[in-house]
Amino acid sequence: MSLNQDLSDLFLNFARVMELKGETVFKVIAFQKVGRILGDMTDSVRDAYDRGELDKIEGVGESSRRIIAEYVRTGRSSEYDEALAGVPAGLLPMLDIPGLGPKTVALFWREKGVTSIEQLVKAIEDGSLKGLKGVGDKKLQAIKEGIALRAQSSGRLGIVEALPIAAALVERLRALPEVARADYAGSLRRQRETIGDVDLVCSGRRSADAEAVLAAFVAFPEVQKVLAHGGTKASVVTAGGLQVDLRVVPGDCFGAALLYFTGSKAHNVKIRGLAQDAGLTLNEWGLYDLVAFEAAPKKAGEPPHLKPLASRSEADVYKRLKLAYVEPELREDRGEVEAAAAGTLPTLIELADVRGDLHTHTTASDGVASIDEMIEAAIARGYQFLAITDHSKSQVIANGLSVDRLLKHVKAIRAANDRYKEITVLAGCEVDILADGHMDFEDDVLAELDIVVASPHVALKQDEDKATDRLLR
Repeated sequence: MSLNQDLSDLFLNFARVMELKGETVFKVIAFQKVGRILGDMTDSVRDAYDRGELDKIEGVGESSRRIIAEYVRTGRSSEYDEALAGVPAGLLPMLDIPGLGPKTVALFWREKGVTSIEQLVKAIEDGSLKGLKGVGDKKLQAIKEGIALRAQSSGRLGIVEALPIAAALVERLRALPEVARADYAGSLRRQRETIGDVDLVCSGRRSADAEAVLAAFVAFPEVQKVLAHGGTKASVVTAGGLQVDLRVVPGDCFGAALLYFTGSKAHNVKIRGLAQDAGLTLNEWGLYDLVAFEAAPKKAGEPPHLKPLASRSEADVYKRLKLAYVEPELREDRGEVEAAAAGTLPTLIELADVRGDLHTHTTASDGVASIDEMIEAAIARGYQFLAITDHSKSQVIANGLSVDRLLKHVKAIRAANDRYKEITVLAGCEVDILADGHMDFEDDVLAELDIVVASPHVALKQDEDKATDRLLR
């Protein structure tokens, strides 16, 4: 993990500790913002420190720079350690439970001595949390459901967490002189929202290169623990707790292996069935004539001594099975194989197809870039339009805009739109839908905007009848 990410995590966790300790919301917001800034930085924080330019990182104040400097020098923050010392360690994992916020966690801690998820489960079951202010049966049921959801997703990472790790490992592999091709496969390549583990596939320039590739892989700096290290495969756990499996295959088999380890189980079963119906057999080494494959000599962990009918690329394999190429994101056995056979596969939307963005934030609320920076980034992406939609006033924790601040912000956006002729910039706002169903701003204020993103943030679970009554009133 990079120093930038370590510092980002430090500030985000610092903000969570502050919330638990009841610090002012503005201080919490400030540390959350610094955490996001550091996590999004493309430049090295260490380089900025070495150059004496921490003060040039926009949005990072003096107290935050002091913490950063100490962490760069020592790998620790005495201020964070001091704050953390006053909070039981088991409270932070409780914040990962959907529907359980820091105020409620702090309430359970201070009023009932609940300091871990295990104690929370017991307290819910024995009824000892009942009677606390703001904690009714529905709230407790929602927390129980959140605990179950957390347990169900345990051990899985979101794609936004897993993808950078996998991409970095692939780039390291591609940089090895022995590696001809490398890519990630599995559910990550299918772009699933959560990832259990990562599958990597690579081919060496020579058959003898596998040993050197695997030796280099298990020594990568991201690797925290080696689970297995064989002649063609290695399994490791990264510092972030993600299991990564690498398979090294001959160059002629790379396409078939990538296909085999990318598709879902159901997708692979479907296309293997098509191969069998055609008198063929498909595996991680390639597509073969079934009779010839069964007669060929084989050795565990090695391709058969038989020339495949298709194997060098995924497209070759699909084509030999009389299928159009199926994009990785579609390989879930949801009708894509039949569509590939009929020539009716959909065309996937790519980044190049995106013409603009209608929901963005700036430093006016909880964003990390100014109006001009956002516009210039949009132009660099080839956008034709951009809507700037910072938070409305009820989102205090996100530095939401009051009416006066919003109107000044709109004026600044309009001025920017006049300056940049190559793009249309719209003035908008992410406006809260309040608990009673009304909007956070009156209609005359909303009329000043080009676009409104209506968004509920609080009271997301209400009694339907009572909510309807409040709205009608």
